[in-house]
Amino acid sequence: MAFSRDEVSLIDWVGGCFGQSFRVWLFAIARWDLAYDYLRLEICTLQSPRS
Repeated sequence: MAFSRDEVSLIDWVGGCFGQSFRVWLFAIARWDLAYDYLRLEICTLQSPRS
């Protein structure tokens, strides 16, 4: 889940309202989402029979 420039601006605006910790939390969620997708792909690759 990559952020567009508009989304980053929105994150900056929300971060300004809620403080730096909110931005860190939001980016951590986004990164976790990427990591989860990557791991799921790896697991599916491991489970599928090799041709």
